[in-house]
Amino acid sequence: MVLADANDYVKTKDKLFELIIIDLFIGNEIPILFTKYPFISQLTHLLNKDGNIIFNTMRETTPLELLNSIQNSFDAENMQVENIANLESLNDLLIIESKKKPNK
Repeated sequence: MVLADANDYVKTKDKLFELIIIDLFIGNEIPILFTKYPFISQLTHLLNKDGNIIFNTMRETTPLELLNSIQNSFDAENMQVENIANLESLNDLLIIESKKKPNK
């Protein structure tokens, strides 16, 4: 587990992870920095080849356009996104994994 400034940490790329959980809120809003392409691109480069990202959003404060933008940013990094919508009536949970899964 890493407890650090997320924006600074994604720039380090000092190790790879199998699971990254993004649950970043100030109050009930995700700071806009963490919804934009540069952060998302850097985040995907911290995953090992079988890694996954769980990205939590709040339905009340994340407009559909922003949710789509987040998904498109992951897609641009060749990631597959599954949206578990309306989780407990409060959240949309994005499950992200690489589109290129290795042959086993």
